Amino acid sequence: MLLVLVFGVLHKPEAAVTSFVLLAIPSILAGAYTGFEAIDRRVIDAGRSMGMTEWQILWRIEVPLGLPLLIGGLRSATLQVVATVTIAAYVNLGGVGYYIIQGLPLRDFTQILGGAIVVLALALVLDGVFAIVQHLVVPRGVAVGRVSELRETPSRRRAAVAAVTK
Repeated sequence: MLLVLVFGVLHKPEAAVTSFVLLAIPSILAGAYTGFEAIDRRVIDAGRSMGMTEWQILWRIEVPLGLPLLIGGLRSATLQVVATVTIAAYVNLGGVGYYIIQGLPLRDFTQILGGAIVVLALALVLDGVFAIVQHLVVPRGVAVGRVSELRETPSRRRAAVAAVTK
């Protein structure tokens, strides 16, 4: 908790929250960037050809199609923060990590294991909740994981070329 030294001893909660927010930002940004970059440009071009404005394209095409990967970034960030927040007890901020930190010098391995199991259970519950949310935000009609069907096979390519040359 280097930020405790920077912020001062009297501002430990602010230092901890700042460090956890800084920890979560890269995963959230990676999820958002990946979500928007994964959208097929042909879908955006189809929206433009239908006369949609840029704001309509953003809110009706890009956000619904990119939201599952953004939720995936939030899911990853949540797991990182839950796993790391236990060290906030190192600067006397309490929480579940307190039992782990307190059990180390006492060599009370059952207390350490109990704290670790609670952190594990919290992480699994939050991961399950975000997995359900991520599944629910996939728009209807979007085929998840069926990219191979969308690719053009050689027989389809030959048929398309034959139809054009006739």
